[in-house]
Amino acid sequence: MGFRRFIKEYLRLNKREARGAFILLFILLTLAAINFYVRQQPEEPMILSAEEQAMVDEMNSKIQKVSSNNKSDSVRESVPLPRVPSIFPFNPNTITIAELEGFELNSSIAKRVIKYRSKGGEFKTATDLSKIYGMDSNWLAQAIPYVEIEEQKELDQVDKAINSPIRKTAIVHILELNSADSASLDALPGIGPFYCRQIIKTREALGGYVSLGQLNEVYRIRPETIESLRGRVEIDTSLVRKINLNACKVQDLASHPYLSWKESKIICAWREQHGSFDRKSRIKETDVISDSTYNLIAPYLTLK
Repeated sequence: MGFRRFIKEYLRLNKREARGAFILLFILLTLAAINFYVRQQPEEPMILSAEEQAMVDEMNSKIQKVSSNNKSDSVRESVPLPRVPSIFPFNPNTITIAELEGFELNSSIAKRVIKYRSKGGEFKTATDLSKIYGMDSNWLAQAIPYVEIEEQKELDQVDKAINSPIRKTAIVHILELNSADSASLDALPGIGPFYCRQIIKTREALGGYVSLGQLNEVYRIRPETIESLRGRVEIDTSLVRKINLNACKVQDLASHPYLSWKESKIICAWREQHGSFDRKSRIKETDVISDSTYNLIAPYLTLK
């Protein structure tokens, strides 16, 4: 009986409290009903404008493209590339066994090449290498473009010409090196068609020779060949093609063999910042031109 009295005392509501409790209960039931109704309704699809839909399609296209590229890169990385041997120009009649092995030719085949030569065999054309027993056809296909037999024949002719008593006793004619054509150069002792081409090619790249020592820059030329030209050639430096330091572009300087693109770019940038050069040696103030480089390039520069 005591518990029942306790309940009545503490749970008994007056009229105002009962009305408030009823209103609160009504609100809770209404919210629960609304929530239940909303959950039962199907979702309506979002309607996009034509412009918005185009943006979404473009984003999806980019995502698919990136995904496709990543897959492609992954496939490329997983597939090993065929190994290509490092080969530089060579003469099969003079190459050593070590060099052939360096070109990744099988050691036993390389030995057969040397043995073939030791018995008097000679390779007259690049395809003659296929005569070697067991020659790797894949290796040969990559090596043939690098075979230089004809040039070696020309060099051998040069040696004969240098030692020829007829050439030694011939009347000496002084030839101007910066204006000489192929025919004139070919008449010089020790100079054949091969060296003619290389001397003219180097002359064109430099813009002309300023000293006989520059012939050392000619491809595959021999010191004894240069020595044989002393007293037979002269150099007219007035024929040298020069670059105007105060008007040139980066590519004009960079086209010269003695200057790199970086050095040329810095020289032009220095000129833009400080104004025209009043003397050629000021290019050393750029801090990228050493004394040795300056001594090489100076004869090819002008200020006007």
